[in-house]
Amino acid sequence: MKDKRVIRQVLTIYLVCVVARIFEYFVLRTDQTILGEAFIHKLFGIIVICLVVRRSGETLSDIGFVKNDYIRSAVKGLALGLSMFAIGYFVEILILMQNRTYAGIRFYVSAYAVDTNIAKQTSVLFILICIIGNFINVLMEEGLFRGLFPRMLNSRRFWKVTGICSLLFGFWHIVGPVRNYIDGQSSFQGMIANAIMLIVSSTLVGLKLAMITYMEGNLYMGMADHFVNNTIVNLLHIESSTGADEMMFLRITVAQTISFLIVLFIFWKGKIMGRKGLLIKQFLNNAFVTTAIVLIVLSVVALWYDGTMICISTIFETLLLSVVCEVIKHMMYKIDIANIYLGILLHYLLVLAAVLIFGYVFNWVNQLPVYVLAGMCGVVLILCCYLDISRVKADIDEINGLCENRV
Repeated sequence: MKDKRVIRQVLTIYLVCVVARIFEYFVLRTDQTILGEAFIHKLFGIIVICLVVRRSGETLSDIGFVKNDYIRSAVKGLALGLSMFAIGYFVEILILMQNRTYAGIRFYVSAYAVDTNIAKQTSVLFILICIIGNFINVLMEEGLFRGLFPRMLNSRRFWKVTGICSLLFGFWHIVGPVRNYIDGQSSFQGMIANAIMLIVSSTLVGLKLAMITYMEGNLYMGMADHFVNNTIVNLLHIESSTGADEMMFLRITVAQTISFLIVLFIFWKGKIMGRKGLLIKQFLNNAFVTTAIVLIVLSVVALWYDGTMICISTIFETLLLSVVCEVIKHMMYKIDIANIYLGILLHYLLVLAAVLIFGYVFNWVNQLPVYVLAGMCGVVLILCCYLDISRVKADIDEINGLCENRV
């Protein structure tokens, strides 16, 4: 009886949020206004989540909004999303170049089903609206589908709970195709095809995000990856001689498929291989974190040098470099130099050597002076060490807390 009651509660909350979503899509239509985002029902959903959590006597930490290690998890999510979409964009560009129709990458704000007069905006205001709207979106969807619902259904097995929540997440996305059909923008067959495509793809994305949340122990990495997925396709566009973003579905499919397989592999390795699998997971996590930090530093440097240097190929090259740097870090752990300052210096020199090799191979040195690359190495190394120390401190605090509870 208790299980059925919990399922009824989950479905009731879900239907309340769906009704709010339908009302905004069909009545308010805020995504077709100057705002360009359907965010009101997401704010309503956040309020619903907070009310349900408060009434149940729990806190937001209990559903995944924990206070520890949120920066590191968010950086990993951003790195995962950016690196996977780098591959997706790269594949699309290669195909267009092969067909001799590639016209370049453009940065502007667009939104799904907006009017043509606001389809291409480059002002800071519209960029901020896009970013804030997508942040609200991931905050509500991750809080509901990977936070609240799994917490309410936690008496069941992981895959059963994940399957239920991911299916609900998949059906959550069919409102758009239905509205397009009612508005006469697509045929009935087109509506069915788009609805099925969205249900399947969103369900798989939900499974991936659920595995990420389970492995991380919080919602932040999944939120960051989800944020990149929603935001980058609204901001970074590939133009061809016949239009813009004509192969967007291919780009998203490539990015999400590779991302899903990587997360599934790490999840499976962690489950099956125990400590060895966890080491593989930590290795890849650190590589993604380093990638994100390098891209952030490179973005700042690009303000003083060439703003066009950060492109899709750079993200992919940086990910490869991050893997090499992670190997170097593990080598330093094995060497175990007694003098800490000598160890730091040797670590820095090895990383700098790797950067210079990559710089000459990928032609970075023609865009940035060597001394700038050396300075970036130092900054990235310091930030990575700081995050490593913060993670270790968080682990120690967690262990101390468990020991105190046992005593």
